[in-house]
Amino acid sequence: MFRQWQDRTGPFEGRGTFGGRLGELSLFEEIDAPKFEAAFSRLQSFASSYPNYIYALTMGLGKTILMATCIFYEFLFANKYPKDARFCHNALVFAPDKTVLQSLKEIQTFDKSKVVPPAYVAWLDSHLKFHYLDDTSLSLQVLENSDFNVVISNNQKIILKKSHKEKTAVDSLFAAEKKYEPVHATGAEDPFAGLDDLTDGIETEEDLIANQRFVRAVLTDFWKKYGGRRVEGMLPKLAIFASDIAELDGQLRPAVEDVLGELGIPLDSILVNVGDDKLTTNDDLREFIRLDTPESEKQFILLVNKGKEGWNCRSLFGVALHRTPKSRVFVLQATMRCLRAIGSVQETGTVYLSEDNREILAEELENNFRLNLDEFTSAGATGTKRVAVRMVPPPVTVKLKRIVKRYELRELALRSGIDFRLAEVDPAKYDVVQTRTSIDRLGQETGVKKVLDGVKENVEYSALTLTAEVARYVGKSCLSVREALESSKEGIDALVDAVNKGMSSERRSVGTPSRSSRRTTIPPATRHRATKT
Repeated sequence: MFRQWQDRTGPFEGRGTFGGRLGELSLFEEIDAPKFEAAFSRLQSFASSYPNYIYALTMGLGKTILMATCIFYEFLFANKYPKDARFCHNALVFAPDKTVLQSLKEIQTFDKSKVVPPAYVAWLDSHLKFHYLDDTSLSLQVLENSDFNVVISNNQKIILKKSHKEKTAVDSLFAAEKKYEPVHATGAEDPFAGLDDLTDGIETEEDLIANQRFVRAVLTDFWKKYGGRRVEGMLPKLAIFASDIAELDGQLRPAVEDVLGELGIPLDSILVNVGDDKLTTNDDLREFIRLDTPESEKQFILLVNKGKEGWNCRSLFGVALHRTPKSRVFVLQATMRCLRAIGSVQETGTVYLSEDNREILAEELENNFRLNLDEFTSAGATGTKRVAVRMVPPPVTVKLKRIVKRYELRELALRSGIDFRLAEVDPAKYDVVQTRTSIDRLGQETGVKKVLDGVKENVEYSALTLTAEVARYVGKSCLSVREALESSKEGIDALVDAVNKGMSSERRSVGTPSRSSRRTTIPPATRHRATKT
């Protein structure tokens, strides 16, 4: 396309020159031929026969998951189109060191249904074969011509072997159609490797004192903030970076041990991971892997060029960086290590930097995130209001063929200050009345009426028995009923007198009411008089 644009051929054929105002370039500005060829040759030199994926994402956004997703889809297409050379059948994943290699196990363990349609998850689980070369003594055991292998190794394990056997005519014949891209395992210097030494590699007494003061201030502040507390059952960790192994072993570690001794902290809480067998044993590597477990008792992690990328330690609450690194990105990477989410509430991570590193961090935040240092340090501070945003689905309307009504009973509470209005009560409503009439007038309200005395069994109530009778009628406890009667406008004594006076005096019994009288109900109209009829 670049050459067609220059030569005005193909889709650019017949296009005119769209010139601009003075000083502006036109779309088809004439380019000097030698310069064009030089630029075009440089573009062609970067061409490759395989696709490239470059992920420029910050910490914690899921680069590992994204890489795994690309591999899975390559395998799915390779299975569906096995003869299509565009899709790979095996994958080789490089890790810079053992720290990242352990983190890459997430490729195998994460939920594949989040990135792959559910119909293909079972196929991936049954066909994927993972090989972790996390030990120098391990060798790759893969069946020849097998597919869908994911080999994860650190770059120190890759050894390129050259074939010394002379090819036969048959080998040359079948190899004619095969084209392999070379795999390069170079020993180029890591742009993030190490931190800067001093100009002449000589430590001055002033530098040593400044370094010791930095370590003392960092450890004292970290222990004051976090101490021996646990979050999700894990101890908070502090990562301290040194410039090289010599500085860590000769200066940093002794300074850390002195301060921990003053604070009364056990020295076995220190963990050193520098990639040197003399200082970092296999047991140390295992402890480094299990830092994010409640069983880990390590809290102070001394590092040299470790943990800057791919180190997922959620219990890391602090990072300390005193020396100015060769790579400015290293400051940003090390800072981001202690910003993982942990616990049910938002926790605060602490970054300890020298003044030079603080300026570097401010510039990197601005360049990468358009974020100044004040906004970065005040994120999540108290006083800010957190608002939960949830998606509200649209309302769903359903046509019903019938409507079912539901009735609900609600219990009313007894209130105080009730006015029973005893003066308005007519005792005649509760008399036993006999009516005599002829058979031909049964449906009419005529006849001779007579009040029958001596038919009803009357009971004399006390405050206690009246309270019990009312409690049984309204379904409430005796204590609450007694409180309501006492707090009424008339008072409980007046109520007892009114109930007893309203009864007939012919057959009034004194004492405890009989069994039949305890079944007496109070008419709901007045709730002040109880008789058995």
